[in-house]
Amino acid sequence: MKLSSQTLTGIIPVSTHTVNRYQKDDPVFPTPERIGRTNYFESADFFAWLNNRATRNGASVPAGTIHNADKILSFSGCCELLDRSAAWGWQHITKNPDLTQIDLSPTGKSGNPRRYFIEREILAAFPELVELQEVANA
Repeated sequence: MKLSSQTLTGIIPVSTHTVNRYQKDDPVFPTPERIGRTNYFESADFFAWLNNRATRNGASVPAGTIHNADKILSFSGCCELLDRSAAWGWQHITKNPDLTQIDLSPTGKSGNPRRYFIEREILAAFPELVELQEVANA
């Protein structure tokens, strides 16, 4: 299955400009196939690249950790989902060794990684907070 650049921005919360920078700056990023004015990427190659960027407790994660149906959230998106402060998120999300962190900085190995998380893991790790949010929003 092929994914367009626009579809990639729905999977990972980055702009199409950042996707273009991945193509230039990251030698491991999948090579697109250009059809008309749009770049298309092989789904398997893209998720393999995304899995390559993922770590858990500082170590690489096994292949297949990130699924096609997974939604990737930014750190602030995780805090917003759980209705918690950034300080709480830093302590309980960023420092949680059981959560997969994905570095989506354009160069991949920068000194200032951009941490993103898998929504499915966040929901599983904090079910009581999700339930509180659902009650509050009802």
